[in-house]
Amino acid sequence: MAYATPCLLGWYSAGGNSADKCLPCPQGSTTEFPMSNDISQCSVCSPGWGGYTANSVTECSMCTVGTYSPGGTDNECIVCQEGETSPPGASDSSDCFDTFGSSGE
Repeated sequence: MAYATPCLLGWYSAGGNSADKCLPCPQGSTTEFPMSNDISQCSVCSPGWGGYTANSVTECSMCTVGTYSPGGTDNECIVCQEGETSPPGASDSSDCFDTFGSSGE
């Protein structure tokens, strides 16, 4: 007899396990816990992604230049401090760096 394995973090299925075919959360979103059984449980953004929740579904998009997100929420990306920027998809405030002296060219 084959045993079903729980869906991993970032995946969901009707029964919460592989017997019901685990499906990935939409790009940039993840689940808070394994064994999720509905797409609505893809309710938090991955690190480097920020977003909002609409109609019980989290919409996540990659953080843009000058912003970051540690993930784990559905909040928008956080803007780096004044005078700092970051690469796209930054996941921590330490990814922000000083732009002082940058020629901007």
